[in-house]
Amino acid sequence: GWLDKAQAAKDDPNQPFKLIVRAVDLARLATKTEAALGIEAARETYELACQTAWLVVPSKYGFYGFEQIVDAQLENNDSKAAMRTIERIASARSAANCWRKICEHARKRGDGNTAKLAARQAAQTFLTNEFKPFIANDMARAAAEIALAGENELAKQVFERAIAYSNANDDPKFDHHWIARMQVLGGQLGEAYHTIATIEAPEDRALPLAQLACAVAKAEFLAAKTRKK
Repeated sequence: GWLDKAQAAKDDPNQPFKLIVRAVDLARLATKTEAALGIEAARETYELACQTAWLVVPSKYGFYGFEQIVDAQLENNDSKAAMRTIERIASARSAANCWRKICEHARKRGDGNTAKLAARQAAQTFLTNEFKPFIANDMARAAAEIALAGENELAKQVFERAIAYSNANDDPKFDHHWIARMQVLGGQLGEAYHTIATIEAPEDRALPLAQLACAVAKAEFLAAKTRKK
């Protein structure tokens, strides 16, 4: 039965990988079927994909199978299906990461409305739930994408929360170098400078500082080019 399979996935270190691969294969088939024949024709295959991903949940991988289903759906440019999958995810971390993936996918395809919607959902999920300090890494990555989608104030709030979680780590400021790099990626250069200034180890400051210098130089070059026009 279902419980036996779930227990097997929990006890066998190799079983979750097999189940995730199966869930992804089914999700890909479902998205292609929906594109060709409509949502009703794909429903049974999609349900089977989700049931397979649920078998992984009791293992240490939690809702990672559902994250992979979202990836498969985005491969087929089906953001709506990916949003439906998020409704089944009971993990705030996994849900937020999926919203970040949808945001990035939509932004790169030039779908600004969907990108902003997903950015706001990712921000809300990270700002209204409690996490462990190591989630600072995920938060910063999402914050960069939120900024790139044009939601700069929300991005600042998520970055601030990521910094707070990084400070709360057993090794304080453990993720500060990563947060600074993501602030540079998101175009929040002043904030990145302030984050870098709080990093004590020179080796941890080196890479984000180099990336910041490159970003500032690029911004100055583009500004000068615009002035010449």
